[in-house]
Amino acid sequence: MGPLIVFDACVLIAHLEATDALHQRGTEIMRATIGRQRRIPSLTLAEVLIGFERRGLAEQAFLDITGTLRFAEIPPDDRWTLRVAHTRVKYGLRLPDAVVLADAQRLNAQIATLDTALAQAAQADGRLFTPHAD
Repeated sequence: MGPLIVFDACVLIAHLEATDALHQRGTEIMRATIGRQRRIPSLTLAEVLIGFERRGLAEQAFLDITGTLRFAEIPPDDRWTLRVAHTRVKYGLRLPDAVVLADAQRLNAQIATLDTALAQAAQADGRLFTPHAD
C-alpha cells in the first residue's frame, strides 16, 4: 500500500458529482490514488455528505466513500483542537482547510485538494499531492 493521502472535501465532491465543474480533475486525483491509503478527516467527511443528505442519499454516499472508494475516517484525537487552531492561524486557512492540513501533519501524509488556498499551504508544508509527480 502506498503513502497516506488526506483528502479535502472538494476532491470527493467533484468526483462523486458528475455535474460538478471540477468533476474531471477530481476523478483524475481519485484514479491517481488507487493503491494508496486514502484518509479523510471526520469533519471533512461530514462536509462531503451535506449535499447528499439534502437529497436523502447520505447513507449510500457514506457507504460508497468508506467501502467502494476505500476511505478511512480520521477521528479527532485529544490534541486535535489545539493543532487545528494553530494551523488555522499559522496558514490563514478557513477552518475546514485547517482541519485537513492539521490531520495530514499528524499522519505525515500528503494532501489531495482542488482548493487554491489549501494547495498553497500544503505546498509550503511539503505535503501537496500532485497526480503526475510520481
